[in-house]
Amino acid sequence: MELAQRLGLGTSTEANIAIPAVREALRERRPYDRWLLIFDNTDSPERVRDYLPTGA
Repeated sequence: MELAQRLGLGTSTEANIAIPAVREALRERRPYDRWLLIFDNTDSPERVRDYLPTGA
């Protein structure tokens, strides 16, 4: 939700709305053409797969 705010998406503070908005913004490369996501303290890629944009 904090990332949605930092990207200037103006979305809800609810995770079920903010997370898809962030994924879509990153997929569409807005507002930044290049980005790097770091998932700290993650045991496996499967745990964060739902948070990654698809088709990027």
